[in-house]
Amino acid sequence: MKKLKALKEAFKASFTKKTLPITVLGSILAYILLVIFTSPTYMYQLLGRNLAYLPEVIFTSSLNLYDTAGLIGLSLTIIYAVLTGITLTNVTLSLKMQSFSNIKELGVFLPGFLVSGCASCGFGLLSFIGLTGVLATLPFSGNSVRLGGIIIMIGLLQKSGNPKTCSIPASS
Repeated sequence: MKKLKALKEAFKASFTKKTLPITVLGSILAYILLVIFTSPTYMYQLLGRNLAYLPEVIFTSSLNLYDTAGLIGLSLTIIYAVLTGITLTNVTLSLKMQSFSNIKELGVFLPGFLVSGCASCGFGLLSFIGLTGVLATLPFSGNSVRLGGIIIMIGLLQKSGNPKTCSIPASS
């Protein structure tokens, strides 16, 4: 029950009037990055030529993700993007509250960013090390990896709780 309350507080902190723009912008940027890296060669070819192709790259990469992973894969990627936006907002709030004094707490969020980048756009990241089709060969087109990443991200948000509050542990 306490963990569910901490997760609720982490979500609530990201959806206030002041933090909503950061959350939305972070989510949109995360979605764009996650989707365009599903087809890295296509992205490099078009964007290397002209950045005006960005909307086309986002649209076609979204369609490609839908074709390869289905509606579930696309939905999980959108959930990833939103959770990444929430995590970005919470990191921003934590850094403002702690003034970079507690770098250990920042380390709690780092795995969440790595997980969100890895599982959702595995084709892009794995292609850098020569394993382009690995995610496609996984059962359920890699959706189980995406779901696992979402669970990890939710666990990290639950552990962090509301970044605006500072809890001092009781002395033993």
